[in-house]
Amino acid sequence: MRTMVEAKEPDSGAAGAGDRLVSILGFGDSVIAGVGVAQLSDSLTAKLAERLAETLGCEVQWKAIGKNGHKIEDLVTGLELLPQLTPDLIVVSVGVNDASGMTSVTRWHLGLVQLISGLKARFRCPIIFLGIPPMGEFSELPQPLRFALGVRASMLDRLLADSAEVRNVFWADAARVFDESHVAEDGYPPNGKACEIGATQMINVLEEAGYTGALKSSGLEP
Repeated sequence: MRTMVEAKEPDSGAAGAGDRLVSILGFGDSVIAGVGVAQLSDSLTAKLAERLAETLGCEVQWKAIGKNGHKIEDLVTGLELLPQLTPDLIVVSVGVNDASGMTSVTRWHLGLVQLISGLKARFRCPIIFLGIPPMGEFSELPQPLRFALGVRASMLDRLLADSAEVRNVFWADAARVFDESHVAEDGYPPNGKACEIGATQMINVLEEAGYTGALKSSGLEP
């Protein structure tokens, strides 16, 4: 497996144009940091901004705050360091490092409760989590490690989906749209194509929940 390098800055940008302005904050691990793509403008946060701009017909500004290797406990700790922003949507990616680092189910669940509660207390906007990809299908991982991590990732992702439902945040199923061609050459982060598909998946989740329609008509969260 090759060394995983974070994408080059700038860590913020804008997509689309229009009289209205919407903003997105990306927070999390290597996916948010842009590992797997050359520029952060090709990362999940930026691609979600592009798709949301197309859907809403307005300008969408984005900012990505991510770090390669971060686990759930790092995000909880990092809540205090987040800048004073007023985003209209927060996208979070976390879990792969917890699966590979053997974070216990108890610590994972507690971390999710703390993270979601902390984000909701700090930011008055919807939150969407990217689901944990099916690590059992990462061909660069040798067996039996691949099988073990696949089981772990699936278990943590199920808890993530359940926590999202209970705590009224969104969850996008990464396994549903996974293909091995989406894995970057660096190892197992998502490449540019995967970021585009993941962004589309997130838009579908938000549209099904009525978020985009409410935002388009009123500028307020549903």
